[in-house]
Amino acid sequence: MKKRRKTNKKEILINEQKRRHRRRLSAFAYFLIVLMIIVCGVAVATVYLVKIETLEISGKTQYSRTQVLSAGGIKLGERLFLFDRKKAEAAITAKLPFVESAVIKLKPFNGFNVELVSDTPFLAAEIKDGYVLTDKVFKVLDVTNTLNKYSGIIIVKGSGAVNPTLGHKLPAGVENRLIRAAEIISGIRKNKFDKINKVDVSSDYQLSVIYDNRITIVLGTYADIDEKLKFAAFTINNKEVQDNEKGVLDVSQCTQSNKVSFTPS
Repeated sequence: MKKRRKTNKKEILINEQKRRHRRRLSAFAYFLIVLMIIVCGVAVATVYLVKIETLEISGKTQYSRTQVLSAGGIKLGERLFLFDRKKAEAAITAKLPFVESAVIKLKPFNGFNVELVSDTPFLAAEIKDGYVLTDKVFKVLDVTNTLNKYSGIIIVKGSGAVNPTLGHKLPAGVENRLIRAAEIISGIRKNKFDKINKVDVSSDYQLSVIYDNRITIVLGTYADIDEKLKFAAFTINNKEVQDNEKGVLDVSQCTQSNKVSFTPS
């Protein structure tokens, strides 16, 4: 007959401690499960129950509040945390061309603020039936057959722009030509060379600008554009070409020869 092993007091105490530890772990695990259920419930409730109740528009633009909200697809009563702000921002700048940027920020506790920055025309690219107005990064702001409401805008000839889409940038090939045109326009403004009406970038080797609709200024290549414009501005502003004269002012070699030539027409 097998003898039963005697259990001493120490073993009994150890076993009791283990049972208590297991009970404590079970209680803690239960607490964690309940806590997770509560957290998940609150999260789900927040996502599905909290709705957009306030909408503010800040920044000056030519568009109405209704146009901005409609473009971004923003409506009161929509679920706040399911709303795609980045998508709405992109939609606003695409559908409302004269908005340069739109940033939608969350407001305490259940609303949005739409911060807008307006865009302005930088140049008018000449096309077959009119003009494409773009900003400094060549986003299409307007397509028009007249520039009556855009006084002082410089026309760019030879950009190759066709089929422009409002709110979108012009294609890369067109953009490359306009980058050169923008450099010339920046040089014109830097040298305070007023009355420039048109920039012609049809040829990379025979760039030119039109002054006061009566003088064609031949720049040649892109090399030393700023210096060439400075020579042209100095020549005209110092009356070396008279106010009523028409013709061609050639500054294409001025940086090498330090001379310009004028051919009356």
